Amino acid sequence: MNFNSLWISLLASMIFILAGLVLIAIDYSSLEKNYRLVYQDITKNLIPKEIKDEEPNPRTKEKLRSELIMADEYLKQNSVESIRKALDIYNKIYSFAQEEDLKQLAKFGLSYSLYRLNDENRSLQHLRELKSRKIINPALEEEIDYLLGRILLLGDNEEEGKAILQNLLAKTNSKELKSRIHSTFGDYYYKKKNYQRAQKNYFLALRYNPDHLYAERVSQNLKQNKKYLPIEYENYNFETPTGILDKVKEKQKEEKKSKDTKTIKKQETTQKIERNDKQDKKDKQEEKQKTSQDKIAHNHKEENEQNNLSFSEQIEMFRRELKIAVANIYQKSYLEAYNQLVQLERKIMNFLQKKSLSEKQKSKIYEILENVYFRLGELQETQKEKSLARIYYERVITNPNELLDQMAMIKIGISYFDDDEFQKAYQYFKKAYDFDPRGKYSQEALEWLKETEKILLEKQGNFQ
Repeated sequence: MNFNSLWISLLASMIFILAGLVLIAIDYSSLEKNYRLVYQDITKNLIPKEIKDEEPNPRTKEKLRSELIMADEYLKQNSVESIRKALDIYNKIYSFAQEEDLKQLAKFGLSYSLYRLNDENRSLQHLRELKSRKIINPALEEEIDYLLGRILLLGDNEEEGKAILQNLLAKTNSKELKSRIHSTFGDYYYKKKNYQRAQKNYFLALRYNPDHLYAERVSQNLKQNKKYLPIEYENYNFETPTGILDKVKEKQKEEKKSKDTKTIKKQETTQKIERNDKQDKKDKQEEKQKTSQDKIAHNHKEENEQNNLSFSEQIEMFRRELKIAVANIYQKSYLEAYNQLVQLERKIMNFLQKKSLSEKQKSKIYEILENVYFRLGELQETQKEKSLARIYYERVITNPNELLDQMAMIKIGISYFDDDEFQKAYQYFKKAYDFDPRGKYSQEALEWLKETEKILLEKQGNFQ
C-alpha cells in the first residue's frame, strides 16, 4: 500500500466518525428523555405504590390492632373455618408487629386458636415461650396462666396444672376469672367422675359469677344425675386479646374514676366538717337560750304521743316504715332508704327504753330491729362500704333476735374473703356453720368454709 492509499483510508475513517458524532448530538435530547422514562419505569417496578396500597396486613400499629379485632371476631364465630382464619391473622400480626405488647397479644391469640383446634401441644409451646418472657400486660399474664393451667390439668400433667390454677386463684382479684378457674376444676373432677367435688366447684363458679351459663348448665345436669361432660371450648372459658385490652382500659378508667371520686369525697368531707363545725356552734348558742321548761315540755310531748299508741299499733307502724324503706332499696333510692332505716332504728331504741314492755313484746321489737340492721348492712354493701357493712352485720349478730344471725355471719365472711383476708373469713364461715349445722344457710356456710380452708392449706404449702 502506497502513501496515497493510506491517506485516503484515514480521511474516510475520520469522516465516518464525524458523521456519527453529528447524529448522536442531533438525537441527544430525545435519547435523554427516553432514558429517564425507562429509569422511572424500572424504579416504579422495584417499589410499586400499588403493592403498598394492597398489602394484606399493613405494618402500622393502628391497622394491626384493627386486624386483632377481626381475628377475635372470627374466634367468636366458633367454627373450625373461622378459627383457622383467626390463626392466620394472628400469625401475620405477630410477624409484622414491632411493639412487644402487641406481639405478646398476638402470640396468645395463636396459642388460644391452636387450643380451640385441639392442637394442644403447639398451643403449649407458644404458652411456654410467653411464660419465659416478661409479660407487659398483667391481665394477659393471668390469661396465659389460666390457659396453661387448664391445658395441663385436663391433659397429662395434672399436678402442674393444679398448682398453676390454685396459685392464680389465690392472687387474682377478678371474680370472673375465679369463676372460670372453679369451672375448670369442675370439668376436671367431672372427667374423673368425682361428681360431688365437680358440683362443689360449679357451685363456687356461680357464686363468683351468677351469669356463668356453662357452670349453671352442667350443675343442673349433675343434679338430675345425667352423667355426661359437655366440655366444649366455648367463649366463656377464655378472654380474647382485644378483650384483655378492653379490661386494661376499663381498669384504668375505674382507677381514674376512683381517684377522682376520692378527691371529690375528700373535698366534700372537708366542706361537711366545716359546715358541721359552724352548725355545732350555732346549735350550742341556741341550746343555751332554751329554758329547762321548754326541754321538759318537749320531752313530755313526745312521750305522750307514743303513749297514745297501743303496742300492736306501734309494732304495725314500725313494720310499715320498714316495708317502705325496703321498697326504696328495690327502687334504688338508697339514700332515702338509709335515712328511713336510721330513723327507724332510733325510734325502736327509744321505744325499748319503756319499762312496761314484757319479754314477749321485746322479742317482737328485736325481730324488727334485726331486719333493720341487716338491711343497713346490705345498703352499705351496695355503696362498696365494706367496713360499715360489717359493723351493721355485727349488730345483727349481737341483737337478741337470731333470725338473720347465720346469714350475717356468712355475709361478713364473704366480705373478708373478697379482701383476701382468708383467716378472718374462715372464722366467720365456721361460726356460721356451728351456729346451726341444720340451719337454712348451713350448706352455703359449709361450702364457703371448705373453699377457704383449701386456700389456707395451700398458702401453708399443705394443699392436697
